[in-house]
Amino acid sequence: MPELSVGENMFLGRPPTKPGGRVDWPTLYAESRRLLAQLGLVLDPRTPINQLGIGQQQLVEIARALGKKAELLILDEPTAALSNDEIEVLIKLIEALKARGVTIIYISHKL
Repeated sequence: MPELSVGENMFLGRPPTKPGGRVDWPTLYAESRRLLAQLGLVLDPRTPINQLGIGQQQLVEIARALGKKAELLILDEPTAALSNDEIEVLIKLIEALKARGVTIIYISHKL
């Protein structure tokens, strides 16, 4: 959702709530920062997602999956839009997820 913030995209459809059903914004942003930090991203979760580059948007999506405690992660050409530094972060993340028992399907045309 390009008009929403990084944090709103990360918790789309499942925001943390306060009693009465209101969104708990401080928790949403704090948890977003924590998940982004796992990927080495230092982003303000209030930043509109459309202000990020494609590579950063892709890493935000991976952080979103981490927040859901995904047991299976399917990555289709995940490095196509990433810089070399972002690729290194992604590879380290994949190794860490693998060590935690997450199943990863990695699709790439790069040999």
